[in-house]
Amino acid sequence: MLNSIIHPSSIISNNVTIGNGVYIGPNCTIGFPNYNTKNEELLNVDNSLNKVVISDNCKIMGNAVICQGSLIGENNRIDYHSYIGENVKTGRNVDVKYGSRIYANVKVGDNTSISSFVAKNCIIGNNCIIQGNIFHLFKDVVYGEDEPAPIIKDFVFIGMNAVVIGSITVAEYSYIGASAVIKKDTLPNKLYIGNPAKEIGKAPSPYKKRPFE
Repeated sequence: MLNSIIHPSSIISNNVTIGNGVYIGPNCTIGFPNYNTKNEELLNVDNSLNKVVISDNCKIMGNAVICQGSLIGENNRIDYHSYIGENVKTGRNVDVKYGSRIYANVKVGDNTSISSFVAKNCIIGNNCIIQGNIFHLFKDVVYGEDEPAPIIKDFVFIGMNAVVIGSITVAEYSYIGASAVIKKDTLPNKLYIGNPAKEIGKAPSPYKKRPFE
């Protein structure tokens, strides 16, 4: 915890490991179960399987929540009022924008920016910019069983208010325009717009810089 700053108003479980150069702002809650956890499981908050790791040089801004079992990679920025569910794994240089919601078991690659809702069990690749929402299909759902989640490959751009729905794969370098609705697998390096979304040509060039620079 060398050179780390933790605001005294934040609540941090003793199952949390904090790296060097970390900033944790006011009113954060880190290392506790989410609202679906059964009462008897609340007694096991300090179980070693539920450890949280906040890696070096992360910034956790005010009123953020990071649930038990999550690993926040180096140089992440978790913005104000953001929610990170249980067992989420983020890579290096990830930027979670203001008020975003990332639910349980999501995996996020390096250099990715998220400013939206990401459903449970999604996989998001490296160098992505996710401004739209990623949802399950909620069709023929069996209670207690996880529905397959979308997979977002590397260098994908998902525009503002776009929606990716169901157990589909958004291919590398796909560009999903604002307000598009994606319900089928996309092709690499293609541009999609509309509802339902249609492929209309080659995708614009992806961003090369870290998304929060």
